[in-house]
Amino acid sequence: MNKLLLYASLLKDVKLAKTYEIRSKLIEIGYEVSIMVNEEVYSDQEIDFRENINYCKNRDDIAKSGIELVIVVGGDGSLIGYCRKFRDLDIPIVGLNIGTLGFLPELSLANYERTFRDLKEGKIDYVVQEKTGLYVECEDEFEERLFAVNECTIARGFQARIIDIEIYINGIYLDTFNADGMIVGTATGSTGYSLSAGGPILLPTSTDVILTPICPHQLSARPIVVTKD
Repeated sequence: MNKLLLYASLLKDVKLAKTYEIRSKLIEIGYEVSIMVNEEVYSDQEIDFRENINYCKNRDDIAKSGIELVIVVGGDGSLIGYCRKFRDLDIPIVGLNIGTLGFLPELSLANYERTFRDLKEGKIDYVVQEKTGLYVECEDEFEERLFAVNECTIARGFQARIIDIEIYINGIYLDTFNADGMIVGTATGSTGYSLSAGGPILLPTSTDVILTPICPHQLSARPIVVTKD
C-alpha cells in the first residue's frame, strides 16, 4: 500500500492546516498522498490550494490516481458522509479523528504517524472489515433508494402525538409500537442515536440490525436485535 487519499472536512479543518501537516508527515514516511475536500464546498469556500499537490475533485479523479486507501480526516460525521457518497468505490477507508469526540475513527493525531510508519516497515498488517449498511425506500416519496451507514429514523415530526409503527421482518408481522419514532441502526450506528435512546452496543463486525423505539408509551417496548439471516 503506497497511494493514500486524505479526504478532508472543512468543518473540522477550515484552512486545511492539519490536513497539509498530516500529508507532509505521511510523505516523509514514504507514501504518495493526494487530497480531496468535501465536494459540496468546492464552489462555496475559499480553499488554500497549493502547488505540487494532487487534488481529487470527484470519483473519476480518485480512480485515475490509483488510490489504495482513503483516510477521512474529521470525525464521525465526515466518515459517514464519505461512505454515503463513495460507498460503491472498492477502496478501504479509515478515519483519523481531529475533532473532540469520535467513536468511529480508529486513528488520532497522536497515533497515526507511528501506525503508518509501522505499516510501511511491515511491522503491522491490516484487515479490511465489511460494514452493514441500510437502504430506505419510501413509497410515493423518493424515486431512488436512500442509503445510511449508521441508522435510519422514522419519527413523528412536528406532530404533537405519538405514532403507531408496525414492524415486519421479511414480510412477517412482529409488533406495533406506540412511540415518538423508531431507530433502525447498524453496528456502526449502535454508538450513536440508538445508544442515546437506550439501545445496545454491537461489535463493529456484527451484521445485526437494531430496532430501538424512541420514547415508547409501552412498558414492554424494548430495543430488539435482528440477525441478518
